[in-house]
Amino acid sequence: MEQELNLLEFFKTIFNMNEKLDKIIQQTYSPSKKENKNEEEKPLTIDETYPLLRVSRSTLYRYCSEGKIKFYKGDKLIYFFRRDIDDFLHGRNEHDTLRCPIRK
Repeated sequence: MEQELNLLEFFKTIFNMNEKLDKIIQQTYSPSKKENKNEEEKPLTIDETYPLLRVSRSTLYRYCSEGKIKFYKGDKLIYFFRRDIDDFLHGRNEHDTLRCPIRK
């Protein structure tokens, strides 16, 4: 009887460990993380960016002219990357503005 209980506890432990491993694998290799990564790498326009910052369009232009937020210029348009927006929102806004073409 005691061996049956130990064996039962052993299988419960193995089952719990298997569930934890499945969760780790899903978090590591989930397609949604890859999609999010692609979203972060996609350049955003002024019209896509100012709502994220919850400021007006003119305020975002002012932030750019004052050097408060990192931006990229290409084809006479201003672009932003999600990582730079996140840095700005978290107060990590040390940067040099890059004026380079954005490839689509």
